[in-house]
Amino acid sequence: PGTYLVPSWIKKFRSLYPKVDVSIEIGDSKMILDKLLDHQIDVAIIGLQQDSNKLRFTTVATDSLVLITPNEHPMIHSNDPDLSQINQYEFVLREKGSGTRKVMEDYLSIHGYSLTGLKIALSIGSTEAVIAAVEAGLGISFISKLAALPAAKANRVQIIDKFEPFHRNFYFSTL
Repeated sequence: PGTYLVPSWIKKFRSLYPKVDVSIEIGDSKMILDKLLDHQIDVAIIGLQQDSNKLRFTTVATDSLVLITPNEHPMIHSNDPDLSQINQYEFVLREKGSGTRKVMEDYLSIHGYSLTGLKIALSIGSTEAVIAAVEAGLGISFISKLAALPAAKANRVQIIDKFEPFHRNFYFSTL
């Protein structure tokens, strides 16, 4: 959300409150919530809701995960790609603590798969880094559709959108 949603929201906020200083810190959901709990930041917009009696969460946006591949990948040409095919290819993951990774794990679990069954090529700390790794041919990955669309439009990666969508929420979090 820090890369693909928040900047446009900050633009609107700054037009209403031009004297308020704003800075954006981007990190995985767990790290950002830890900073919020430690009073290092005032609010958080994250992709992973946490059980906490200290935090409040309000849904502010929805998104879905999509599978991305390098531009010349065999799954692109498959007439009927099947989720079982992902076991054949190397996979690029977000780091532990990432909301995207947690949503992807849940999605795979619902369909009878787990991370332990995947050929993990790389675990990396941002969605943009995942896109770059997939673009470089290191593997395939599930990422936010909000992030995938501009990358696909720029012909950096391909979206395989024949799978059942898995929706996720982004939350505005406060103490």
